[in-house]
Amino acid sequence: MCKSVARIRDRQYTPDPQQPNTQFRELSGHANIVKGIVKTDRLTIALNNIHVNGSGQINLPEENLDFGIRANIKGDMENQACEVHERYRDVAWPIRCQGGFDDEPSKLCGLDQRELQNIAAQLAKKEVQRKVNDKLEDKLKDKLGDEAAEQLRGILGF
Repeated sequence: MCKSVARIRDRQYTPDPQQPNTQFRELSGHANIVKGIVKTDRLTIALNNIHVNGSGQINLPEENLDFGIRANIKGDMENQACEVHERYRDVAWPIRCQGGFDDEPSKLCGLDQRELQNIAAQLAKKEVQRKVNDKLEDKLKDKLGDEAAEQLRGILGF
């Protein structure tokens, strides 16, 4: 994921040689296996700054998989090349992983184009809320002064 973010930002991504593998804080789920088909409706993966939820299936006899996941980037990444702007954090980015076991692994997963419309609506809502909060803060500062406005802002949580 970090490599993809760096590519989007037109930055050079250099993996940490001290951490050649992805370190998971949590990997859990629930699966049913029937006739070689593994189905899960709740898969959870947590890394330091990324949280992933998903569902789908792995068909062992046919050697393919189909998973829909939502990846939330929670904050600053350790590698500046893949740091995500705060406006795009805590957005449930839709990723679809489909293909056969013999397909190129880097081509199995990508953004789910059908779900990106929901993301656009989510981002627009966050931007409107940010602008409303900024205007409200300006009005409070005008009426109450900087110190009182900051205290009220802390109490109201915006």
